[in-house]
Amino acid sequence: MKYGDPIKVIESAISEEMLENFLTANWGTDLRVWADGTFDLVPSNITDTGNESSLVSRIQCPGIGNIGEEFFTDQFCEYSEEEGIYIEILSGRKIGTLKDVVHECVRDGDVTILFEDLRDSLLDGIAF
Repeated sequence: MKYGDPIKVIESAISEEMLENFLTANWGTDLRVWADGTFDLVPSNITDTGNESSLVSRIQCPGIGNIGEEFFTDQFCEYSEEEGIYIEILSGRKIGTLKDVVHECVRDGDVTILFEDLRDSLLDGIAF
């Protein structure tokens, strides 16, 4: 590994964009964090890209179909079978897909616990 303190790299790399991508990726996708603080998503079956020496951490994404949607929808929105989308409970505003709901919650809600879980998972996935 060619980088400094992996904990510092991970903590500086975590962002709303990273959390959103992690939560909304399909099953069978991994999140990788690189020494320069960037991240990417790759299919889980891709194991060697030739520059693993700068890989800081790699973890498997939960898959959008496997996340507990209640965390994101509870007292905020509900799925309309009729319209095939999520609708905000209080205003009736059409939000869209679960991916749209997650995006809005990460951007505007209190998802501190999810940031902490992502950080812990990335620390557990440190590449040695």
